[in-house]
Amino acid sequence: MVGKSVFSPKRCERLTLLNSAWGRHEARLRMQRTGWRMGMKQTVAGLLIGASTLALTGAAFAQDEAPDDEVRSLATVVVQGEKVERSLQDTVSSVAVVSSETIEDRNLISLDDIFGQIANVTETYPGSGYTIRGISNRNVTAGGAAGLSTVFLDGSALPDAYTTGTPTDMWDVAQVEVLRGPQSTLQGRNTLAGAVIINTMDPTYEWDLRGRVTMDDHASSSYALAGGGPIIEDELAFRLVAEMKDNDGYINNPTLGIDEDASELTSGRLRLLWEPAAFEGFRAEFSYSKSSYEGGWIQSYANGGVDDYFENRVDFSDEQNTFNRDSDFASLNLSYELNDAFTLSAVTGWSSEDVDGTYDADYTADSIAYGALVETYDTFSQELRLNYSGESFEGLVGLYYSDRERDFLDTSITNVETPTSTISYLIQANGVDAATADYVAALYTSMLPVIPVDYYGDGLYGTENYAIFADGVYSITPQLDILAGFRYDYEEFTQSADTSATFAGTYPDPNLFGAPYSDMWLLIYGINLGVADLVGAASGSTNGPVPEEFEAFLPKLGVSYHWTDDLTTSFTVQKGYRSGGSTINIARATIVPYDQEFTWNYEASLRSVWLDGALTVNANAYYTDWTDQQVSVNFGQSEYDYHTVNAGSSSLYGFEIDANYLFSDEWSFYGALGHAVTEFDEFDVTVGGTSSDLSGRSFAFAPEWTSSVGLRYEAPSGFFVDGGIDYRSSQYSAVTSTQEDGEVDSRTLVNLNVGYDADTWRLTVFANNLLDEKYVQYNQVDTNRLLLGAPRVVGASLSFDF
Repeated sequence: MVGKSVFSPKRCERLTLLNSAWGRHEARLRMQRTGWRMGMKQTVAGLLIGASTLALTGAAFAQDEAPDDEVRSLATVVVQGEKVERSLQDTVSSVAVVSSETIEDRNLISLDDIFGQIANVTETYPGSGYTIRGISNRNVTAGGAAGLSTVFLDGSALPDAYTTGTPTDMWDVAQVEVLRGPQSTLQGRNTLAGAVIINTMDPTYEWDLRGRVTMDDHASSSYALAGGGPIIEDELAFRLVAEMKDNDGYINNPTLGIDEDASELTSGRLRLLWEPAAFEGFRAEFSYSKSSYEGGWIQSYANGGVDDYFENRVDFSDEQNTFNRDSDFASLNLSYELNDAFTLSAVTGWSSEDVDGTYDADYTADSIAYGALVETYDTFSQELRLNYSGESFEGLVGLYYSDRERDFLDTSITNVETPTSTISYLIQANGVDAATADYVAALYTSMLPVIPVDYYGDGLYGTENYAIFADGVYSITPQLDILAGFRYDYEEFTQSADTSATFAGTYPDPNLFGAPYSDMWLLIYGINLGVADLVGAASGSTNGPVPEEFEAFLPKLGVSYHWTDDLTTSFTVQKGYRSGGSTINIARATIVPYDQEFTWNYEASLRSVWLDGALTVNANAYYTDWTDQQVSVNFGQSEYDYHTVNAGSSSLYGFEIDANYLFSDEWSFYGALGHAVTEFDEFDVTVGGTSSDLSGRSFAFAPEWTSSVGLRYEAPSGFFVDGGIDYRSSQYSAVTSTQEDGEVDSRTLVNLNVGYDADTWRLTVFANNLLDEKYVQYNQVDTNRLLLGAPRVVGASLSFDF
């Protein structure tokens, strides 16, 4: 059975009863009486016996060994990300939940720290990207404009491209949920891989004030405050949160004499809670967050050509790499308990972001290639939902609307590699033999190895999304539940663009190759004209927005069987999708549409409670079939002659296992193990007339193994020690025919926190990457640029809570 999706005081009491090790069974019996338990168990056992035999055997042994003199149980974990509040043990989806207590105990400062705790979830570009089950939140093939996973902050979806500079640090966060696997039925677009749900602390009717000061040995500091209380007793409450962070970073720029990746972040948040006494059953929650970020480019690269680049992290750029972001997020959550069974909810989300940055495209001390960008993101969403909770059925039905716009302006001096093979082909097309054409093309390339282009582009992406969705659980018997849901999604995508490209260099002089109008002179002169045409082809504009319409029906069906009070197995089938759109082919100054891509996800789950609630072991295993995959294909004119087409397919499979064990009042353990295999079944790429079959290749940033384990000791005196190990196997940096060249090694991080908790104040001394593991996060082979993992960081944090 599942928890009740209403906001009444009885809800929490019922959840606690339903999800305690000794209460779930009695609750089910009270709600349904039936006399044919064994018959139904035998019917379903044939389908699920393989998944449950091991757990049943282990559970029996563990129960025999449980101590008789003391009963300890883990706290009930309530999942909110599926729009119905239910316990983690009653949630079929693969969900990892990190509570506020865990965030504080393990000194988890950022969203990247959270990802390190979770099986089959890793960071890609630190601070701006992550993968779930080997699928990057941004892309796996460089094709498609929509994201594959979305971060939600108090109901507002963050833009797909970035999380850097947004208020996603963990200060005053109540809970983080990472939902692994497609969430398209309930969450909609951009959740094919999963979703990340961040909920901040609610206001309360009691006054409180808390703060924290953190400093480390890399000259980073953080100052944070949070507090609030009642405005009208038991009716209206508020909460204010503020944080300031300074970070000197780890990379030095000797050319400019600056810290390349230094940053400053200022953020604030206001939350309001209104529960009017005159309108019983009504609840309104308002949240507004604002942040301002100034720092280095979102990916700060170190030069891989220097000696011992881990100890000598440098970047020689002569143009400063900067990234600035101002973000505003707001959400309004209204709910009204119509009666004991029905609750009506309305969730409104709004966000606006302004981004600007500058970058050195050649990353050298020479002024060769550089650029700047300005972007704005505006998002509005509205959801209306009706939840029902009865004795044998719980479910919801909802309507959804969203409107997203992205404006962009991009200017750059860009060096395009001279297309030698294309030049040779064009010469041969004019009747010149192949040997002579190859010779002339190579000679020309030696004089003009790159084509400098002064590029300007501005445009608009717009997406309107309409959806109807439903989800529910029907209990046929106290043991057997049927799960079903669907989403019908309709989307309109518009895009417009204006681009300008001019040659910004010096053409080879035909007079250096022969007398005027000689054969060689004419060839060089003709190539110059061809290069001019090639550059000019990147200039153009669309005749207003080009609308594209997409629709999808996304069903979900599953079954759960409660073998005992403490053991449940489930199997679900769900369709996921990523919306279609259109891309700009820069070289041709054209907009090219592409269709949606789809996945079918088959997933089995195990939920188990042992030792009277002191131990939980949960697992999910999955297989995903991905078709009509959006891939970026080059069409031969130059490296910028590419756009997205639906030409790929992939297979994914793996599992996650999560365990938590409360040894005693002082000792606790957690562990997570993930295995994720990704493989392209079909992926043909053509670059400059050369075709490559990339089928059989793995996704980028897709380690096959991830794990984390940790142990915590809390003495009655207040002294505590918390240690954890985070492992990630090797992974590839890109999807290419020479993928192995960009492989980065596995890494193991050890983190340690030691301190004293005096109830009203806490002192923590921490060491992140205690053993100073030296590892590469990303290797851009052709430019010798590296994203390096953070070195050992030692610091201290002093906090208070009144």
